[in-house]
Parts: sequence; C-alpha cells; structure tokens
Amino acid sequence: AYDWGLINEVTHADDLLKRAMEIANQLAMGARKSQSAVKKLLLISHENTLEEQMEIEGQMISDCAVSPDGREGISAFTEKRKPVFK
Repeated sequence: AYDWGLINEVTHADDLLKRAMEIANQLAMGARKSQSAVKKLLLISHENTLEEQMEIEGQMISDCAVSPDGREGISAFTEKRKPVFK
C-alpha cells in the first residue's frame, strides 16, 4: 500500500500511539479555518460537478487567505519561518 501511494507511512505497532499523538499535535497546531474548509470540501465533493467544486474551492481559498491565520501562513512562507497560528 505504501509503494502504491495509498498510505503515507508505516509505523511499528509499538510506536503507533506515540506517532498518532505526534500527528494529532501537528494538526492541532495548524490553521483551523483551512482545516475546516478542507473537511467541508471533501464532504460536499460528491454532490458537485468539477466546475462547481472548483468554484466553491476558489471561494474558500480566498476566504482563508484573508483570515488572520491565512495572513500568518503567507507571511511565514515569505519570511521562511514556521507559522504561528492562533
């Protein structure tokens, strides 16, 4: 499954909880509005044509980009530093 690109990584069973917590902490430090938008886009994707989905995605990207976390993400990228989301 890893070689086929169906999964991102393989973790030994003894390290599973530790790795899951690392991923959870990484997600918790992310931009919540953007993460929420991705979930919504995935949820509604089966209801829309490609064109409709792309239109909605474009609007959500615009909304996220002008949010405080969006501005922080863009600033962090251009300043080559890790973002600090609120």
